[in-house]
Amino acid sequence: MLAKERKRGPLPIQLNASDCGSVLLCLALGATFQGCAPTDVHVHPKSAISEASRALQPSGRRTRLGAEFLEATRLEGNSFGANRVAEQRYLKLALDAWAALKAAKYQSDPTLLEIHNQAIANYLQLLSPGELEIGTADEVVDGRHVKIILRDETSPDNPPPFDQLIAAERLRIRGLRERYIRPGLGGRLVCQQEPDRVSALSRYTVPEKQEVARSAVFKAVSFPEGRIEILLVDPSKTERTQLDGRLWEVGGDFSAPFAAIASRTRFIFQRWQGLFRMEHYANRQGIFFLEPYDPEKIPVLMVHGIVSSPLMWRDLTNRIMGDPVLQKKYQIWHYTYATGYPILTSASMLRDQLDGVNIALQRAGLPPHKPIVLIGHSLGGLLAKMMVSDSHDLIWNQFFQVPPDRLNLAPADRDWAEHVMFFKPRHDISRVVFMASPFKGSKTADLILFRFSSRLVRFPADLQGRHYRVFTLNRSYMANSKENRLIAKRQPSSIDLLSPESPETIALGQLKVAPWIPFHLIIGVRHGSNLTRSSDGIVAYSSSYLEGAESELDVKTGHTVTHSPKTEEEVLRILKLNLQPKNHAKTPKKESHAKTQRRKGFGVEDKSLTLRRKGIGLFKQKTIRACIPLHHPCCLT
Repeated sequence: MLAKERKRGPLPIQLNASDCGSVLLCLALGATFQGCAPTDVHVHPKSAISEASRALQPSGRRTRLGAEFLEATRLEGNSFGANRVAEQRYLKLALDAWAALKAAKYQSDPTLLEIHNQAIANYLQLLSPGELEIGTADEVVDGRHVKIILRDETSPDNPPPFDQLIAAERLRIRGLRERYIRPGLGGRLVCQQEPDRVSALSRYTVPEKQEVARSAVFKAVSFPEGRIEILLVDPSKTERTQLDGRLWEVGGDFSAPFAAIASRTRFIFQRWQGLFRMEHYANRQGIFFLEPYDPEKIPVLMVHGIVSSPLMWRDLTNRIMGDPVLQKKYQIWHYTYATGYPILTSASMLRDQLDGVNIALQRAGLPPHKPIVLIGHSLGGLLAKMMVSDSHDLIWNQFFQVPPDRLNLAPADRDWAEHVMFFKPRHDISRVVFMASPFKGSKTADLILFRFSSRLVRFPADLQGRHYRVFTLNRSYMANSKENRLIAKRQPSSIDLLSPESPETIALGQLKVAPWIPFHLIIGVRHGSNLTRSSDGIVAYSSSYLEGAESELDVKTGHTVTHSPKTEEEVLRILKLNLQPKNHAKTPKKESHAKTQRRKGFGVEDKSLTLRRKGIGLFKQKTIRACIPLHHPCCLT
């Protein structure tokens, strides 16, 4: 169930004209596109006793350990003394449950297993920050003093790098469609640590606290030695672990850490700043790793569209992290940016960010990342296309009639113009997924509402200065067109440049994806009597279509195809395809557009979702009779 937006306080009484215009425009856009704001993800704590009651409810049996578990949860309070007593009870209870689980050689009681998991997780949550910092705690169990040694699987010789451990079962999540939990041994935890601000990779860690999933198990229990070792296992890498001569399935909560990160962001409001007040968005812009960098995992880089944010990827991100195969092979990166920037400027900033990641890894002495799978929605799809295309002189010729050295430019301005308009396909990207991307522009951008909104965009002073020196002062060298005359007069925003008549759009429509990079299309087809005339309400099918795609999924939905479960299933299929060796992943050449359309029977299966893929030797077609409703579109393009 999706979370509701928090109520905001009253608007300030004193607003200047542009601020009033921005507020009115936001209201108008919100009314035009119902529920266009991506819903926030919220995480709320739950009481220990409520979760204990839920864990004991399935069995319906009253046992000694069950009664002690409920009694321990009632001891938790706001005082240090009460929590100290509860902490020792939880430890004793977890040890007793662990002994009982080991005694049952063949099949473990699910209720007993859950008591063990919650008891050890609750115990670790009550440890003090000082105990976590040194990785040890002194406890008393049955009148005997024991030393608890806490270690993390990733660095077993050092104290764990976390400043807080939270029992995942005690977190209520709102805003995600599903919660992915794997049953098994281990207290499910959300482990928090302060963001890295020192290393070369600090620029790419989330500004909020880093959150990772761990499962706590007793690695060694020795009362004669007075020593108990608790190991924090990474459930995304470890499915089974050997304890006391027996192989145990390791459980884990894969949704809670991501939900905890997302709940600390306020993109639902900041995304408007990214369109109208870009200078206020500077500290949020860039590539961010949702988990610590792992050179063995393939990065999946997601790029959102205009008036949007990384929250639009919440369910897809959650599903990838919860998939038992993909969670071991992929790491999620999000790229967030001020979407009011001109399209070419945003693309150059993304290239700089990718180069920065490579430089930071080299400086940190870490192995380079594996080739990236790039996913772009709408405007983000245009940025993705420019990462895998050769510009030649197509873009430059749409703006100017003379080469760069003929313009009246200082060296710094000439370098900037060439950096923005001339580029080559990147070799650190292995595959691309385009979702509802307006490769030939969108007529929506020509509507009066959006033309007016573009006038309210405020650009940084340095960008305006460059635009004036490159375009305005060289207007006599520009190609003769109505759009270029407008560009020479004022700095255009991404809204202006999404018009089908825009020189950027015309040039981007001519770019070809590098032949060695496979790409896939996911297109919304809610409106229209047939496929070629259909659209998602914002972008026409003809604008989203590209020749040469390895697969195409047409979803009976609006522009926010990212929220469709069928879209998520297709992305998961593509990611699994990407794991195959290249010689096995290749598929035969796609049939012609016209022939494909006839085979789809679009006008007959009006209420169906049609999947078109390329098979080995044959063209495969699968029609699923299901209309996919989406009640929370999150962006315009």
